[in-house]
Amino acid sequence: MKAFARSRVGVVILAASLAVGASAKQPTGFVTFTVDKASPTTAGTWTVTGAIVDQGTCCIDAPHFLRGVSGAVRVIDELNGTNGSLTWKVDAMYNGRALGSRVVALEGAWQIVGGDGIYAGAEGQGQVSGTYNQATEEMHLVNTGIITLAPGALEFREVNDD
Repeated sequence: MKAFARSRVGVVILAASLAVGASAKQPTGFVTFTVDKASPTTAGTWTVTGAIVDQGTCCIDAPHFLRGVSGAVRVIDELNGTNGSLTWKVDAMYNGRALGSRVVALEGAWQIVGGDGIYAGAEGQGQVSGTYNQATEEMHLVNTGIITLAPGALEFREVNDD
């Protein structure tokens, strides 16, 4: 009888630990964020496709040139969408060669630093490329990478590459 009771306790503990492990799993997927800002006085727009789909407006800081690193800039974006808001930082290098009148190419990396709604507890990172007009502050960024949503983020969807 004692052996039977111990085995039932062991099964209950095993089942509970499997359930906890299953609920802790976080959905992860490939995403492409496109961010556009037309001028320093207007909000920008953004869209995300891939593992999640959302869109909205964004508040983009003008790039901050990092001291001691030639050509390095940091941009902090707050993206407000229909499913929540997301804050990320973009660290990029501009190549110094103008693509036009005071327009430079940016290349670097992005990382999620905060969020709410479905983005609460989200993690993510990836690569960024784009352009920045130093005269008008117009910016176009294409950000690709991986996003991991917190447990319970219901807006996650699987993407079939077929």
